[in-house]
This record gives sequence, structure tokens and C-alpha cells, in this order.
Amino acid sequence: MRIVYSMEDLEREFEGSKNESKKAFGDDKLFIEKYLRGPKHIEVQVLGDHYGNVVHLYDRNCSVQRRHQKVVEYAPAFSLPDKTREIIFESAIRLSRSVGYRNAGTLEFLVDEVENAKTNQIFLDGYICKAPVYRKTPLGREIADLLIAVNRPYGKSDYIPCICWGRNARFASGFEVGGHAQIWGRIQSREYVKKIDETESEKRIAYEVSVSKLEYEE
Repeated sequence: MRIVYSMEDLEREFEGSKNESKKAFGDDKLFIEKYLRGPKHIEVQVLGDHYGNVVHLYDRNCSVQRRHQKVVEYAPAFSLPDKTREIIFESAIRLSRSVGYRNAGTLEFLVDEVENAKTNQIFLDGYICKAPVYRKTPLGREIADLLIAVNRPYGKSDYIPCICWGRNARFASGFEVGGHAQIWGRIQSREYVKKIDETESEKRIAYEVSVSKLEYEE
């Protein structure tokens, strides 16, 4: 899977995906769909019989994934609004009936952010104030740490740590101090242990922006 953020990237990503698909599966046909940022992966189990009867066995959330593979499933999907849940149940039953489904099966839904709900999205327009730190994890995943200065009124600035992954990390590793950067992403937190002195330490929480898209001008 590849995400295309702009028309300038479309041809390159399309050809790269075709090559990967050809090598992996012997077929370079592609399926293009709208990208949903941070959707919920909701599944509904259904049972259908020979008489056209279909029932659902409620919902489960399969959004916790690693490399697009499910890691944890939990039921019910408690973060779903009741109205959205009822629409999903009704859609699962109507779809199953329309094809005369007879068996136990699963229907999968991608649920986008609910209208007017608070979303974890952030946009930064600022300047690189520290040389990027590029590194790889023990599993070979590429990471780059950035520190972005975002100007505020009265000559003040906020200094915001950001973390880039994969292709974005390689791109960000070449940024220079003073360069203009625009960043799209989400806020994430992590817990760490702060050493106070030789005998005392305490747990603290650090916040940073996980970057999904970035642009740069020298």
C-alpha cells in the first residue's frame, strides 16, 4: 500500500506500486481508493440461512494494526456512536441478503471520523531550529527527529518535537537549520524515565508530532 499526498507524487508512486506488485504476485494490476486518515476498522459477523434470513452478531474493532495486519480485536467497538453502529448493522444485513448469503461470514467497514468530532490532527508551519537526527531501529525502520520553531506574536516561538518515519525520515534527514517546513500529522505521547539524581527517578510523559506529510523550502 502506498499513500499519495499530491498529484506530483502520483506517477512515481503508481509505477513503484506496479513494480512491487509484479515482483510479489506476478500481476501489476492496482486498486485505487480514497485515503482515509485514521479510520476505524470495524467488522460485523453475520449468519445467513437457506430461507433468506440474516442476523448479525454485533461488532468488533480491528483498528490496532502493524504493517496493515490486525494485532488486537476487541468487542464491542465502544468508541462508535450508536447511530453509526446501527447503520453498520443494517448495511451488513442488507448486503448479505442482496447476494443470498448462506453461511457464517464477516463484513468489514472503514469508518471515517465522525462529523464535528474532535480529531487528532495538527498542521505546523515553522522553521528547522536543530539539525535533524536520522537513525534506524533494530528492525531497520527509518526514523528522523526534528525540532520545529513555530512563531507566535510578540517575537516568541514554540519549539515542537516531531518524528518522521520511512520515506519521510529519509527526506527530512537532509533538512538544514533555518529551512522552512510545513508538517501535517498527529500528536502522540510516550512515557519515559527521568533521572533526578543518583538514587531517584520518576516517570514522565513526552509529547511529539508524528509526521504523515511534510514539505520543505530552503
